[in-house]
Amino acid sequence: MQIELREYQKQDFKTVETIIRETWHYDEFSSQKTAVKLARAFLSSCLTNYTFSRVAVLDGKVAGIILINDIQNHKCSFSNRLLQVKSILSLYRSKEGRNVSKIFEKVNEIDKQLLSESNKSYPAELALFAVSSSFRGKGIGKMLFNHLLSIWRKPG
Repeated sequence: MQIELREYQKQDFKTVETIIRETWHYDEFSSQKTAVKLARAFLSSCLTNYTFSRVAVLDGKVAGIILINDIQNHKCSFSNRLLQVKSILSLYRSKEGRNVSKIFEKVNEIDKQLLSESNKSYPAELALFAVSSSFRGKGIGKMLFNHLLSIWRKPG
């Protein structure tokens, strides 16, 4: 089993979108059409908030992804921001999309509240970490996370 780690590429989008849908079970609480839009909106938002990426590829297929945001060095590309806006607008066009998105708005509010109550600031954040269900149990998530730690660990 040969796992290749490489940077995220635009052609990975659809596969990662599918990984997100299956990981967070979007199809279980919304229609397939809304689940696709929700995964697209979530992924496009993650892509606006990353500075470092690694994609695990096994047998030529994207098996997992990790995105990190180095907060001080973050710069969002115009194309990623535009994709995010288009994806969110597409989701909000339907009543179901608007209702489902409220769940994520509440999660974001809770995240912000927890962070503010911690009275700490962090130099980086995990923007996305997911492994396809068909590749789980092969050590791919562990490999992605350990690779990240080996790069981001600061001496001392």
